[in-house]
Amino acid sequence: MKRCLIGLSLLVWAFSVAPARGHFGGDVFTMALEEGMLEIQWISESSFRYWRGWAGKASGQRVFGRDEVPVRVSQAPDSVELETRYLRVRVSRRDGVVKVERAQGGLLMQDAEAPRIVGERVILERASPGGEQFRGLGTTAELEGARERKLRVQTSLALLISSLGYGEYFPTPGDYLYRFGERRRVEAPGRGAVEYFFYFGPTPLEILEEHARVKGGLSKPGWEGFLLESRVPRGAVPLLPLAPTWDGLRQLLRGLERASYSAILLPAVDVHRALEGNGEARDRTLQLAVYLPVVYRSKLSGDEQAARRLSEARGELLPYLASYSYEARDRGLPLLRPLAMQYPRDTQAGSYADEFMLGDELLVAPIIDPAGKRSVYLPMGLWTELHTNRRYQGRSLVEVKAPPEWIPVFARNGSILPLASPLGDDVLSLHYFPRLAAEFFLYERGSGALTQFHAGPAGEWMRLEVESAVERRYEWVIHHVSRPSKVWTEQDEYYEVGYRDQLRRGTWWHDAARGNLHIRTQTAGGAGHVIKVSF
Repeated sequence: MKRCLIGLSLLVWAFSVAPARGHFGGDVFTMALEEGMLEIQWISESSFRYWRGWAGKASGQRVFGRDEVPVRVSQAPDSVELETRYLRVRVSRRDGVVKVERAQGGLLMQDAEAPRIVGERVILERASPGGEQFRGLGTTAELEGARERKLRVQTSLALLISSLGYGEYFPTPGDYLYRFGERRRVEAPGRGAVEYFFYFGPTPLEILEEHARVKGGLSKPGWEGFLLESRVPRGAVPLLPLAPTWDGLRQLLRGLERASYSAILLPAVDVHRALEGNGEARDRTLQLAVYLPVVYRSKLSGDEQAARRLSEARGELLPYLASYSYEARDRGLPLLRPLAMQYPRDTQAGSYADEFMLGDELLVAPIIDPAGKRSVYLPMGLWTELHTNRRYQGRSLVEVKAPPEWIPVFARNGSILPLASPLGDDVLSLHYFPRLAAEFFLYERGSGALTQFHAGPAGEWMRLEVESAVERRYEWVIHHVSRPSKVWTEQDEYYEVGYRDQLRRGTWWHDAARGNLHIRTQTAGGAGHVIKVSF
């Protein structure tokens, strides 16, 4: 995130108008209440940890890996105010009631009353402004309109994301009960204490990045676990069993959306029932499975030919999926992202929950009924449907037909899509969708070393660059361009061939039917390689 300042200490400016009853010890603000103690530890300028105990002693807990956080402290007779660049937090001296606002103004979260203990549970009551919407709390929590529906949700995954731009996470293991209405009530497990983390985004992806600072990202990234597995891979979270019906397909999409908002980075879908079934809904389910983060089959039965096709199709996406697993580790971002999560400022994106982004580059629009076509909302920019190579203008609703063999998948203008060869050779295809400049960082199998790809206009010609960590053959595929007049490097000029199967290192072929330029090259490990193209 752009606002991170690396460091470990916490800087404090205190403006006291009353004798101080709270203090910073190290990096934690501690204050004695009428009953018990309160701690606030800043994780970053937009996130903090809140702890309240009733036993009269500090928690003794710390969260590491923090930013250097400048905090201004203002003390008044009845409250203490802590302010960073992004947040203003006011805490009652008497009972620890909290009010959180944006530093520039605007309410985010406010306690309606003081936290209290009931048996071995802690009850928190938040004010709930009209219009506030929520996401998260696991894959089965249907939070749409939760306030108006006065919804009750029981969950063990207590991460909640608000449309006001913040997230709230309770780390203590156990069952939580949420009651939504004019107030939002949380019944949390806790023997004499309660702890939660507050994350200000304000976008959902920024909230998830803040959450990863506390919870950590994906524990085991890499190239394993992305084909058709026989069990749930390490680090993945299984969803409810998949029914290969139209209703089951729509239910799966809702579960995947909720998983992403709940910081489930690798949702795993069991496709064994689809492999044992038949019919169009079953086929569309398996086509969707190509573009899911993780799929597995809990039973080795059913259509082996369909299973082989699924595994081969996912094999082409393996470099792409594996690279995004490292981003899930480093930034805590899910591989699958609802449109509203990826494009939070697009007011129309939230209306299309039956399509999603896979990483930053691909938009997947499943076929969810027997019509064989669907309307697809495309966010801002230009988009290319991969199967037809047809371009569409963004910020529009387009009608797309899909034959029985595939579902619509779109690549964003200004992106590079690395695909493994379906022939099983070692050629890596780099699909570039101009004219905007693009880059992609490929994490290599085993070592995790970075190979970088860059492409974009450079004056009167196009520049294609590979900084390869390993020796490899590459095939650049430049979409939507005319036949070039020249393709060259600083050392050699590439020559044209008449057919794609004639491509070798140092050659190019223009596919006039699709308007794509193919360039075959090879790089040594640890070396940079630049190709220039003029038209």
